[in-house]
Amino acid sequence: MAIDPETLPYRPCAGFMLVNADGLVFTGERIDHRARKGFEGAWQMPQGGIDPGEDERVAALRELEEETGITPDKVEVIAKCASPYRYDLPPELLGKVWKGKFRGQEQHWFLGRFLGEDTDINLEAHDPPEFHAWRWLALEELPEKIVPFKRDVYAALVEEFRDLICESPPPPPVPRTGNRYAGGHPWRARIGTTGSLRRGQTTSECLDRRQTRLWCAQQPSNRSA
Repeated sequence: MAIDPETLPYRPCAGFMLVNADGLVFTGERIDHRARKGFEGAWQMPQGGIDPGEDERVAALRELEEETGITPDKVEVIAKCASPYRYDLPPELLGKVWKGKFRGQEQHWFLGRFLGEDTDINLEAHDPPEFHAWRWLALEELPEKIVPFKRDVYAALVEEFRDLICESPPPPPVPRTGNRYAGGHPWRARIGTTGSLRRGQTTSECLDRRQTRLWCAQQPSNRSA
């Protein structure tokens, strides 16, 4: 008997767009996608279900840690999407995933900067692991790398968070000692069009997503596929 998706709710979900100092976004290749025809080579950002009573931000950071090994102290949350995004499962998956209880997902997405190093990433932090491989992708590549039924959500996220991610020529590099920046992490923030934050100041005091824009110094990083 065919399932009518209109009779099913959306699964509450939280996701995290993690951006490194080069302005690239963390993505992983899901283990289960390799076994599904048409989903091979699909890469996605960390995401997962929200537990009953769980805060959306807490859920997003928990999923990020479970799927990547990146702990909350190595992340600075910058923004949350203005409203949740929904996607529907394709007919071939409807009734087969999430015990057949949901028609798709309603996702609450967060944007944040990665304050750690690539060596902090551990795909086996959770059992069972979600991803079998990971890499940093340019913002514009995200929609084309995700599975087709999530593509519209990813395209909308790119547009919503685009202005908060460094895409313009960066400011002069911050002096550093050894492999540590004298002013802290190489990201900088600029308020509006004139004022700027003092060196070492974080954006935690100005999380209004309409005012804060991130910049990053172009520094080499280690990348893994």
